[in-house]
Amino acid sequence: QMCIRDSINAEYMGLFIETMSYLLFLSYLVLSLTTINAKQMVCKDNTTKCTNQDVCCCPEKGACSCCQESDTCCVDSSFTWCCKSGTSCSKTKVNQCVPKNTCADGKTICDENKENCCCAGSSGCACCNKADQCCTLGQDKWCCKTNTKCGKTPGKCEAKEYCEDDKTKCSADLNEKCCCKSPTECKCCKNTEQCCDDTCCAAGTKCCKKGSKSWCCAGHEECGQEIGECTYKIMCQDGVTSCLNTEHCCCGKGKCSCCATNGRCCIDGDYTWCCKLAESCDKSQRKCGGRHMCSDGSTCGDSEKCCCFEGECTCCRNEAPTCCTAKPCLLYTSPSPRDQRGSRMPSSACKK
Repeated sequence: QMCIRDSINAEYMGLFIETMSYLLFLSYLVLSLTTINAKQMVCKDNTTKCTNQDVCCCPEKGACSCCQESDTCCVDSSFTWCCKSGTSCSKTKVNQCVPKNTCADGKTICDENKENCCCAGSSGCACCNKADQCCTLGQDKWCCKTNTKCGKTPGKCEAKEYCEDDKTKCSADLNEKCCCKSPTECKCCKNTEQCCDDTCCAAGTKCCKKGSKSWCCAGHEECGQEIGECTYKIMCQDGVTSCLNTEHCCCGKGKCSCCATNGRCCIDGDYTWCCKLAESCDKSQRKCGGRHMCSDGSTCGDSEKCCCFEGECTCCRNEAPTCCTAKPCLLYTSPSPRDQRGSRMPSSACKK
């Protein structure tokens, strides 16, 4: 009986070992496949590595973090952390996530679709409807409806006949509200519009400001550097480079560059670079060269000279031994009978 029992135990032990070995092999196989599929990319700190399923979350200086694409990247000085969907970065505590649209006091939570935070000093915050006005006086806070204004006593709202500038009058019957750039400059906008200083922006658009000017851009656009300018990305013909709509693609045989709309595109084989319109493309050093003005107001590059005839100038290369007396530039003369028909030259010798 002992022999039979030992035989059975040995058989079960062998089966157990075989099963565990199979499970370990499966685990190794899954891990290997995951590692193969999850290619790694190095973040801009040159240390942190994230998989292609994650994005780098980096401060200006310091270590990066790896966040999922659906996460929010939080940055506080040189520290970063990730917040899951439905939460936002805490404004008061590092490495902490709070429910979305949490106010500055870190406690009050407003409905991000319908409400705005209304905060006063250290007394905390309240939630006002987006169409309402947030009123504060010292440590007191309260909300006033669109057709009213903040009273001089905490918690009181007064009937509003004129805007803050005391001259613009908006009608509640027409669903209008006051939008003020300053206490002396106001404008009436519809309740469905958002105030961008004294500019009325439609819902879903973006408010842009520069100095004393304001304008609106579509939701998919970014505010441009110039007043009234809205920018968006366009793909160049190389399929890799994206330029702003205020730029143009400068493409050679390789990767494209983005040049200013009023700039010059320089191409040398597969290399491209941008110069100002007043500069020339110096292909010998692949840089921008200066330009000088001819008598007719046109300009030639550093490696060129002005050849002018009857008030019209042409740019000839400096190595041309003779400057033209008639177009095109005279690089050399021929000893053949063709001399009777004028000078001849390669087509690449002159540039307009």
